[in-house]
Amino acid sequence: MNPSRSLPGWLRAADGLRPGETSMRYLARHSHSFRYAARFLPPPYDALVAEVYAFCRFTDDLVDVAEERDADILRARLDEWRALARGAYEGRPAGYPLLD
Repeated sequence: MNPSRSLPGWLRAADGLRPGETSMRYLARHSHSFRYAARFLPPPYDALVAEVYAFCRFTDDLVDVAEERDADILRARLDEWRALARGAYEGRPAGYPLLD
C-alpha cells in the first residue's frame, strides 16, 4: 500500500518538501535568513537543524498561510498533522517527506 494515498487532500496540495528536495532547498524557498545562518553550523548539524526548522516552519504555515480561514477546519487540519507526525515518530511512515 502506498502511504501517500491515505494523506488528506489539503496536505497533498500543501507546499511542503518536494520529492527529492533537501531541507536546505526547502529553506531556500521559505526562509532565506535561516538557510544562511544554518551554513555556520558544522555538518551534520546543519542538515539536522534544517530538517527540524523545515518541519516547524511547515507546521506554522499550515495556519498562517492557509487559504482556509475557518478556525474549526484549521484546528482539524492541525489535529490530523499531529496524528501523522506522532505516527511517523513511532515508526509508521506517513508518506510525506517532512514527516518520514
